Amino acid sequence: MIEKIKKAKLLKSNGTSVKDIEVEIGISRNYIPKLLELYESMSNMQKVDDKNSEYVRIKKKRYMMQSIKLQHKMNDLRDKYLKSREDLKEKYEKIREYMDKAEDIHDLKKELFYKQKMLDVTSSNLQHAEDGYEYIKREYIYSKILYFILGVSAGLLVAIVMRYFGFVG
Repeated sequence: MIEKIKKAKLLKSNGTSVKDIEVEIGISRNYIPKLLELYESMSNMQKVDDKNSEYVRIKKKRYMMQSIKLQHKMNDLRDKYLKSREDLKEKYEKIREYMDKAEDIHDLKKELFYKQKMLDVTSSNLQHAEDGYEYIKREYIYSKILYFILGVSAGLLVAIVMRYFGFVG
């Protein structure tokens, strides 16, 4: 489009009519004078030293510095988070280890309790068995003595009966 306007300006400066310019560049003759005027004003513009551009650069620099600071803070926070996460992980492992040990201790206490109960039952049974053995031993001695006395008395009775009836001399 700008090339067409440059060409129209060149043709206008050579003295070509607006109708011929319209045919040459393909833009309506109503727009050609206004486009040429706009092109003139754009080419005559001077570069103005604007203080706002310096202000914009300073603001941009300030925002960039703030952005960098925020990125550093975020990085520090991320590092703290990862460190605290590792610490928590280690503490969790220790707690898990203590819980396993506590569970083992609980199981050992329970096993000891049952073994003590079995030992109490066994010792009471053993005591009853010892008492029974002592009783049987006493009964055996008494019964031996009794059978001995019965045997001797039976023998004497037989001897007395045989003598009484005269079977023995």
